[in-house]
Amino acid sequence: NFFFSFGYLEEEGIVATDISNFERTNIRLNSTHKITPWLTFGENFGYSRNKSVGIGNTNSEYGGPLSSATNLDPLTPVVVTDPARLSQFPYNQDLPFLRDASGNPYGISQQVAQEIINPLAYIKTRLGNFGYSDNFVGNTYLEAEPIEGLVFRSNLGVKLSYWGDETFTPINYLNAS
Repeated sequence: NFFFSFGYLEEEGIVATDISNFERTNIRLNSTHKITPWLTFGENFGYSRNKSVGIGNTNSEYGGPLSSATNLDPLTPVVVTDPARLSQFPYNQDLPFLRDASGNPYGISQQVAQEIINPLAYIKTRLGNFGYSDNFVGNTYLEAEPIEGLVFRSNLGVKLSYWGDETFTPINYLNAS
């Protein structure tokens, strides 16, 4: 007897979909072999790979895009396009500002500081970051029935898991503090 399965799941997050998603691939193989009328061998093997990209720091009152969206003052523009404002501090400084696709810097609040930053600028700092895990599960067994009703079974199983993340946060000027 043989059983084989393959699965793939891809989910998109509901907030900041550029940096919020989950992907899983898995494979499974099970088989049973009757070697002789009284000896049976079988195995079950599985592997899964998870890759997750999250918006980070979401369960905290300190920073993160959700907290920043609710705490950033309403006078700070999302993107600064006004030439008069660009000639004022901090935009007139030689600082590493995050910019949108048109080259305009993301707005920086002069009222709110520390962890609270422009949520769209925060999203840009997370692009390319992800976490992953690899999981291997397997077992084999040998079952002998030398006389009817007397069964000996030996099992051997293993589980291996590896996980980590790949992150890079460039140096950027994100707030006035």
